[in-house]
Amino acid sequence: MYTILVVDDTLFNRKLMIEVLENKIHNTRYLQAEDGIEAMEIVNSNEVDLIILDLTMPNKDGYEVIKDLKSNSVTADIPVIVNSSVTDMDSIKLTLEMGAIDYFTKPLTPEQMEVIIPLKVNNILKSFE
Repeated sequence: MYTILVVDDTLFNRKLMIEVLENKIHNTRYLQAEDGIEAMEIVNSNEVDLIILDLTMPNKDGYEVIKDLKSNSVTADIPVIVNSSVTDMDSIKLTLEMGAIDYFTKPLTPEQMEVIIPLKVNNILKSFE
């Protein structure tokens, strides 16, 4: 069983992401965090296989979460997909250089949500097999 952590400060966004993934990807449990502090607490107390991470959050933003994850040998290999409304190329480039494995901008159309996200997640999970 895989564990995916969805980190976003908006409850609706977290619930929508999990709902879309639950319909397409089975044998997976989903955890959620509303900011980077809670995300790091979950990562430090659970085995997490993949993180879907927003960048703009209170308390600890997504950039800080990526930095913390990648600087710790225990969490450095956890794949991170950034899902953010930040669309400037410098931010996208920075997160990928910091170690995020993928980046997509929101909002996505319902069709994109149903197709793109599950495929990206499934491709990453297959790499564990």
